[in-house]
Amino acid sequence: MRILFSDRARFAKLVAALLLLAGLGAYAAASDHWRCASPGDCLAHPGRCDGRTLVAGPARVTAVSPDAFTAGSGGGVRFSGAFPELAPGKYADIEAVFHAPDRFEAVAVHVYLERRVKVWGSLAAALLVAALVFRVWRRGGF
Repeated sequence: MRILFSDRARFAKLVAALLLLAGLGAYAAASDHWRCASPGDCLAHPGRCDGRTLVAGPARVTAVSPDAFTAGSGGGVRFSGAFPELAPGKYADIEAVFHAPDRFEAVAVHVYLERRVKVWGSLAAALLVAALVFRVWRRGGF
């Protein structure tokens, strides 16, 4: 029992941890759960992904029409479905069902409220925490 906590077994523990990490990575890569998880993967493998539900986001909405919308970087992906809360420039999570070879049917969307405000608010909070930590460190609190 003492050898488990000693420095003599450090190399063996490192090798065991790396083997465990490699095994978990191989298991995740082979798992069906991670397949068809993005619109790009569905378009690359339409036969394998037909009928699968996926969540894309946060995706920037680039165009909206009465019965469909386009979201994503580059040319974007067209999703069928009417969602009046969407507007160009907004960010949203999109739950959709893929129908081969290239059609996405949006089931639900979640529009992010003022993404810029969230980003700047998070940055301000991080800077405040950093300033407080620096102040405590300067006074010898750590």
